[in-house]
Amino acid sequence: MVYKQVLLCVLMLNGMVVTAQKKLVIMGSSTAVGNNATAGNSWAQKTTAYFNQNTSDGLDTIVENIARGSQTTYQQLPTGSIPPPGRPSPDPLHNTTLALSLNPDVVIVNLPSNDVANGFSKSEFMNNLRTIFNTINGAGVVCYITTTQPRTELTNFSYRDSLRTLFDSINNTFGMYAIDFWSDLVSTDGTNNFTSEVFSDGIHVNNAGHAYLFNQVKNKNIFSGIVLPIKLKKFTARLISESVQIKWQTDLEEANIVFELERGNGSGRFNSIYRIKASGGAGVKNYEWIDAHLLPGTNVYRLKVAESGDKYFYSPTERIKNRLGEMAISRIAAIAGNLTVEVANPSKTPAFIGIYNLSGMQLHKQALQASQVNQKIIIPGTYIGAGLLIVKLESSNGDVIVRRFFK
Repeated sequence: MVYKQVLLCVLMLNGMVVTAQKKLVIMGSSTAVGNNATAGNSWAQKTTAYFNQNTSDGLDTIVENIARGSQTTYQQLPTGSIPPPGRPSPDPLHNTTLALSLNPDVVIVNLPSNDVANGFSKSEFMNNLRTIFNTINGAGVVCYITTTQPRTELTNFSYRDSLRTLFDSINNTFGMYAIDFWSDLVSTDGTNNFTSEVFSDGIHVNNAGHAYLFNQVKNKNIFSGIVLPIKLKKFTARLISESVQIKWQTDLEEANIVFELERGNGSGRFNSIYRIKASGGAGVKNYEWIDAHLLPGTNVYRLKVAESGDKYFYSPTERIKNRLGEMAISRIAAIAGNLTVEVANPSKTPAFIGIYNLSGMQLHKQALQASQVNQKIIIPGTYIGAGLLIVKLESSNGDVIVRRFFK
């Protein structure tokens, strides 16, 4: 079996031995930058020195450190990710997209405590880490996630306890791809503070603490891990009539790969709806499947790419809105000086049509017939006049459809 990531790749060319040069990219916040460590003593600098010894293949490993202080998981998300209101946007100078553009073999993500310190929920933190991890894995690159660290500066115990429980969550979620940045730093008195040996400023650790972190990275043996040989180049979902067309494209594929298409309704839970074995062989491969049985409302799709054993990763998600069975404005027309609005209300939810001018003044309002699904509403022109109008269909459950019409 051929894997993208190997410790030493040897090619015989005209009798010459050519060895592979490896690349590590480090992402994260101030601990990865090396705050409060003296020159050469941060865990990232010690990792760089460790891999730059020319002891095995005569080539130094390239280490790119794109970490930046105060970063959270939101800023490390891929470019184009849309955060919830009040959360920071991805930082294209330090995020997942930049890391992958550097063509690494391995990426280490070190975001130990800023999300909790900023009041972000544990589910936000873990969901963002999963997105980062799956995006990197989906590009055929090995990804390691460091755990949370203690943070004595957080005087509220519940914050420090959140860091402790997130340590467990990261280990449970990422398994062999989690790196323990907690156990060597935390006190044994149940307060979840730093030990006095590594304490620096309550947020960061000193040289001794960074030495512990470096040992955890070194012991993980990051360049010897077996990874999936497949590269997922594209995953798309598109609404066509009453079905969804799902396509994906791969490279570096082997025949023991299984694709499992999963669908959810936006609640975070997914169910398997289709499985197929990879065709294998060299070159780009294309796959397609049609989902003809959509869920009402939002349909969220993702692709699970699995090898034999427990090695797998997920694609980014694709969201499709199923409009069937929903309220709709099907036609607006000016006929004989009047305004005709045709609407569909399959659920027969109480609703009304409102007509407004550009200034937001209501010109007319009329309730729909509760017993009818498809209705034609004729509004006399004397009520509304001419010009650009805003037509709003609004239901009692909060659904709103707005259309513009020039009469």
